[in-house]
Formats: sequence, C-alpha cells, structure tokens
Amino acid sequence: AAFENPNINWAWDESNAYWVRVGDHIQKLDLSYPSEDSLLFCHPELSGGTAALALKIHGKLGEKSGIRSLRHQPDTSSILIHFNPRRLKSSRIEAEIVAALVQPSAVATIADPSAVPMTVSTTTVGLSTVGELLLPVVTPVAAGVLIATNFHIVKDAASQLGRGKVGVPLFHTALLTCSIVTGQVLAFALTDWSLRYWQRRWRNQLALETEETLQETLPSLMQIRNIGENGVERLTSPDAIRPGDRLRVLPGEVIPADGEVILGTALVDESLITGVPHPVRKFAPQEVFAGSRILIGPIEFRVRRSGIDTRAARIAEEISRTATLIPMEKSLTAKAEALGDKTALPTLATAGVGWMAGSLITVGAILHQDWVSGPYLAIPLVTLQHIREALALGAVTQHPSALLRLSEAQFLVLDGDDARLYAPGLVLKDIRSTLKHHDALLQTVAGASLFLGDARSNALQKAAAEQGLAVRQPDLIRLEPALLEIEQGHHRVILNAANDDPLSPIRVEIDGQSIAEFHFQETPYPEARETLSTLKAQGFDVFLMSSGKDKEVEKKAKQLGITLFGGELDLDAKKRFLDGLKSRGVKSLLASGAPTAADLGAHAHVTIALETLGKDGIAADIVLQGGRYAALGGLVELSRSYVPDIEKSTREALVPNLLCVAGAFGGLLNGITSGIIANIAVANVDRSLKKKLTRGRRRPRLIQTAP
Repeated sequence: AAFENPNINWAWDESNAYWVRVGDHIQKLDLSYPSEDSLLFCHPELSGGTAALALKIHGKLGEKSGIRSLRHQPDTSSILIHFNPRRLKSSRIEAEIVAALVQPSAVATIADPSAVPMTVSTTTVGLSTVGELLLPVVTPVAAGVLIATNFHIVKDAASQLGRGKVGVPLFHTALLTCSIVTGQVLAFALTDWSLRYWQRRWRNQLALETEETLQETLPSLMQIRNIGENGVERLTSPDAIRPGDRLRVLPGEVIPADGEVILGTALVDESLITGVPHPVRKFAPQEVFAGSRILIGPIEFRVRRSGIDTRAARIAEEISRTATLIPMEKSLTAKAEALGDKTALPTLATAGVGWMAGSLITVGAILHQDWVSGPYLAIPLVTLQHIREALALGAVTQHPSALLRLSEAQFLVLDGDDARLYAPGLVLKDIRSTLKHHDALLQTVAGASLFLGDARSNALQKAAAEQGLAVRQPDLIRLEPALLEIEQGHHRVILNAANDDPLSPIRVEIDGQSIAEFHFQETPYPEARETLSTLKAQGFDVFLMSSGKDKEVEKKAKQLGITLFGGELDLDAKKRFLDGLKSRGVKSLLASGAPTAADLGAHAHVTIALETLGKDGIAADIVLQGGRYAALGGLVELSRSYVPDIEKSTREALVPNLLCVAGAFGGLLNGITSGIIANIAVANVDRSLKKKLTRGRRRPRLIQTAP
C-alpha cells in the first residue's frame, strides 16, 4: 500500500522485511544477520568483481564509524558487513544499503577490471604447504608448476641479459632458482601469490576510487524538489526529471540538471563543470549546470538537460573511460617496470654479499624483499589521484598517460591564432571616495566581494593583497542580482553591482550613505602573460606559433612577454616544426583550441585543448575547460608533482625491506619470514595511497552566512 505513493522508495511489511522500489519494479531485500555484529546482504547486482552496487555500498559505509569490515563476495552475489553494534545501529546500515540500491546513476558504471588469475597460484601454495608439512614428495610437483607458470619471466631475464640489462625478470629468476635449490618452494609460492594479490587489489581499488570520483562529479541524489504548475513543491526521484521541469535547490545541495535560473540569487561552485576557479553568482536568466553545488541562496531553475545529456555526465563518462584504460596503458606499465628495475641490481648485489657472508638461505631471505609491488600499486592510484586533482582545476584528462607526459614536457607551443590567448585581465583602476584613507574601505569591500562571484572579486582581492591587507569574510545579510549586503562590525555595507559586466563600477553604501565608487579597467597586457612568465621561470621555453604576418605575431609575442615566435606558418609548416622538436628529443606541450589540437595533436608530446567538453568530444590529451590560458600554470604545477608523489609512495616500503636484509645477515630470517615482512612493506605503500586518496577527495567550498 505504501508504494501507491510514487514518492515512496522503500517500506516495511508486517514481518519487518524491507521492500524497495528500484525503477519500475518493487523487490524484497535479502538481508540476514549471521551474528549480532554482522549483516549479510544478497542481491543479483553484487555478482561482478566491481559491481556498481558494491561500490556504492562501500562508498556509503566504508568510512563510517562503527564499521569494522566490508567483504564483497561476487561468487555468492553478496556483501558481508561486520560492525560494532554499540556504535552503529543495524537499522542505520540497512538504510544506507537501501539508499545505495535506489540511487539512480546518470552514467554507466565502470567496467570490471581485468581479472588477475589466482587459481594456479593458490593451488601451488597448497601443494607447497602439503610438501613442506606432510608429503615431501609433493614438493617437486609444486616446484615444477612454479617453473612452468614463471617460464615467461625466465625468458625475459635471458633477453635482458642479452641486452646487458639487469631488471626485475632477472631478479625474479634468481629468487625462483634460489628457492628451488634451497628447498624453499613454499616461500616462493607465497611470494608469487602475494604479487598476484597486490595486482588484484590495486585494480579493485582503482575501480572503487574511480566510482568515488564519478560521485564527486555527478553525485547520486535521493530526491529532488519539483515545483508543479500550481506552485506546490513535491519530492520526486531524479530519474523522473524532464526538460521543462521547475526545480528548487537549497544551499549545500547539488544541482541535479542543466537549466536556466528563473527565481532567486545564489553563489555556486561550478569549478568541476566549467573550470571557473571561484564561486559564481547566479540569477535569472543565467545557466546552471548539474554537479554544481549551491553555496549560498536557494534558487529555482527550469530544466534544459537531464541525466546523460548534462555536461557533468559527459565529464563523468570521459573520466570513467580514462580510468578504465589505466591498467592497459603501456607507458604507465613501463614506468612501473623502470622503478622496479632500479632496485634489481642493488638487491642482487646485496644477495651476492649475503652468499659470501652466509649461505643460500641468507640469499633467499634477502631476495624476498618486495620492491616491485609498490610501483605497480602506486602508479595507477597516483594517476587517478592526479586526474581527480586536475578535475578540480577544471581539466578533464582524456588519456591515462597525459599527466605523465605533461610532467616531462619542457617546450610550450601556443596557438597564436586563438584570440582567447590575448584576453586581458581585470584590475582595480581607482577608488573615488570622500574618505581620505582608502585602506580600511578597500579591506571591507574586498571581503564583501567574496560573495560577488565575478572577475571584479578577483581584482579586489589582488588590490588588497598588493596593499598588504588581510581580507576576511564578513557576515552576509542579503544577496540579490544587483546588490549584496554584509554586516561589518556595527555597520551595514551594501555593494551595488548594477550588472555582471566586469567593467561596471561598484557603488558602496555604508549605513545608508553613499561612500565610494570602485572602478575597474582591463590590463594593458593579456591575462595569460603572468602565467607564461611563471612557466618560463620554471624552465619552460615558450613559442608562439601563428599563421599571421610576422610583424603582427611579433607584436603579439611582446604582449605575452615571449621572445620565441613564428609567423606565416600554415598547417604543414606547424606539423614540421613540432616534428622537428620531436626529432631533437624536445618534448613539446601544445596548448590551443580544439581544431588546432585535433590537427596537430599527433605531432606534439602532449596536447591541451582549451575548450568546453561537449557531446562530440575533443581530440586532445587534456581538455582545460573555460578557455583560460591563465589556468595552464596550475595544471603544469600539478603535473610536476606526479612522479615525486609516486616515488614518495614507494619509499614507504623502505624500512620493512631493509629489515629483511638486516634479518637475513643476522641469520634471523628465512624466505617465508622475510616474505611476510616484505608484505608489510607493500601494505605500507597501500595504506599511504589510501590516505592520500581519501584526503584528495573533493570537499565543497563552504561560505558561512549570518543566521
């Protein structure tokens, strides 16, 4: 009976069983309690290794206080949850499961990661254990299986030796040989199983974190406020949104669709969607986008696009596709191999010293260090973390290796035919006031302008910073399309901003009296000039490439502060120029509009298109939304931390691995015990990555207002 109301998504029957509305169907939840501190939830959608439902449940409960563990069991299509009943009621867990189940998704969920075969490895561990403890005759069988399953690595080691190289395959072969010669077959079998386990773990973790990123970009909403033709508000399901609907969104909530404001004024964080780095003031008839978050002020808007047709859904789709390709990207695999290869020779040399100082048992304990799993664990997850951080800057990463290649770039090539490159910045021109001293006034107005949400706010912040003034956020009293009112101490301050034209003056009233006018002007040089100057200071060579006349291009280059330029270049000449850089080993970054990026992308080391991502897609490695060349600086700075972040994560394995060496020389460890410590090393890397990813999850900007 409860489901006769279309706004009801779940209910209980007389036996307290959960019934849920999922789409057009009503189904019973299969919930049971194996013990007082565990809950078992079974559902057909839990059958996949990274089933969307399992990811949603993990996202809702994984970090909740009172949850001890969550174990997804794809074979039985279930998830087992252990919890502390003193800290978390079972009814709360049930509610979160229901919420995860009824949440609609505007984008397709990510595909299951490629499976890491564990059956043979697990069988080998079992055979080795039987041979070690019960039937020694089984040990040669286990050894034979290990040789067969690792024969391709032996071949790679021989190939490396033929090229005079020492790497992970040779290290792995030495470990296999030493383990068989010394009879430590079980130790190698456990190590082989561990390597495969960590491979499977990072793939599943990558899928989980990708789902978290998609939720940040396009959050799943339980219910939305739909205003009917009679003006009555009713709560409806997000999948019922249609173009033409009138929706209301309150502060702190996420806008569920693209549309046009029809009532109210709000300050909106839309940085993920449009690339605008600061909150934006929205009022009729301006456009709002799904995935944006209301910071201040309720609004009502008319829906234009919903679901998979929104801009946020397009961004989420691209992020999902890129993340899915990370495990298959050869350049990232090569980077992991290179980091592992660096440790092979020192480890083998240490093992050689151990052989001379002790025995093959010592050698085996030394070789059971694990420097290999760390890079393979760190690179995919750090890549996803940086894709997420780039998204916070308005940049959509479209290729898994884009940020790695951006970190390697040293020569910036700019599209001189893109007019946006020469767009001027905005600065405070003057303050016209009856007051003799303007510092306190500037400080107050700069604080109030935090709620202004346009380019004038940035100009005022910059002017205050140049005067050494600390800007504080005041209490907001009123926010309207043409003005905003704040409370500063015992005074009421009104900023009259007649329209959103960045060159229009701001008229200031204090306690009802007109006090001052703040006037603005465009900078005599392009806004991008300051960013280009910073990039040059970081070691970039910057080249302006254009089809225009040489003298015109020279003039534009001077405006940008660039000394390297080339004019009268047609498309073929531009290709030859980029190919010439590549042939000399110069790794170029091409920053341009979408058409140029499509034509020249294959000739540059990495391409950034400064466009808005649409349905048709953009042929570039990275799409920097908003079209602001000045935003290049933050993206390049982020890429410069990419490799250091990977190396820092892998260094978490240092201490346990050194303990393996010390214990081996001290005669305290064998292959098995050394392997256990080596797994602690990899667990340290895994733990540090999880913390980093958790901290990196985007949190909405919060601007507190007066009650």
